[in-house]
Amino acid sequence: MLGALLVGVVLVAVVRGRFRDALLAAGVVVGTVVAARLLKVLLPRPEFDLVGATAHNSFPSGHVAAVAGLVVALLLVMPRGARWWCVVPGVVAVVLVAASTVLAGWHRPGDALGAVLVAGAVGRLGAGARSPL
Repeated sequence: MLGALLVGVVLVAVVRGRFRDALLAAGVVVGTVVAARLLKVLLPRPEFDLVGATAHNSFPSGHVAAVAGLVVALLLVMPRGARWWCVVPGVVAVVLVAASTVLAGWHRPGDALGAVLVAGAVGRLGAGARSPL
């Protein structure tokens, strides 16, 4: 499903004739997922030895990172006037995925927040590559 959404984001850019933005959007999504995977390996998370805790230590959440990366990529390829039509449902989707991973016991709230911050950072790098600060 995430792959199909990525194809949709890339198609938005291609239809608009913005081929460089299509590559940028794909790079933002892939970069966000790769960064999240690297951070899981590189950042140790302490076990708090909480009795009955089901959350394992994997910062940041890969699921939330993928969805947040898709939302950021979509915002990069949409026309300026149409971004609000995408940002509100995008934020709702990210919040729902984040809440689901926390409620399922897969992640702590900080893992979900970290994933959103990773997506934002990668998106900002991508936006900077498109138009310098």
